[in-house]
Amino acid sequence: MWYSDQWQKTSRQFNEIWLSGFTNATPANVGSELSALAKSWQNAPTMTADSATGAVGYGYDIGQRAYLLDFESVTQLSTAIIQINASSDSPLINPTFLINNYGMDTPKIRINGQLAGPGPDFRHGYYSTLDIEDGRQWQDVLIIWLKGEWYNPVQIKIFESDVSMEQVILILKMITGHTVDLTIVENLDGDLVIGLSDAIIMLQQIGGIR
Repeated sequence: MWYSDQWQKTSRQFNEIWLSGFTNATPANVGSELSALAKSWQNAPTMTADSATGAVGYGYDIGQRAYLLDFESVTQLSTAIIQINASSDSPLINPTFLINNYGMDTPKIRINGQLAGPGPDFRHGYYSTLDIEDGRQWQDVLIIWLKGEWYNPVQIKIFESDVSMEQVILILKMITGHTVDLTIVENLDGDLVIGLSDAIIMLQQIGGIR
């Protein structure tokens, strides 16, 4: 059995990381599909962050199945440009990114120069606080999930949207005539995660965001 760096054993406890779930793969390709997914975790491609933006990239955290990016020293939000060295041996599949100190601003994404709009292939949300494995506690953490598979190096650009969360809520309230009920999820620590992707999709459908 393969164990990650987060596997821990003391005189009183024994910790492992397990993940179970379902797949819609067909019997003919389930082996290759799950093998590629396992590679994306166990042999995750390396990540480098453009130091000119002030963001610090910590690479892949297998315990959270996410890439960690730190804006702690960034006084004013700027563009984050990261390079992920995906390959056939280290594919990038449906990646998640956790970005410290990003705040509650609505992000935009470009993948290899192509704009990725919020929707089924690009979801985001927020943690007010998040405990990291090494004991640090992050604040105002942006969560980004991308659907896709990459087997070659890929550049991902994360930057601010012209529309803030407060503007989204206000515009939707004006349109609907009542307070917007955004998606709110509570994690195990009791922190709130507010997802705006569905609200932004609504605005796009009526022409409020391009």
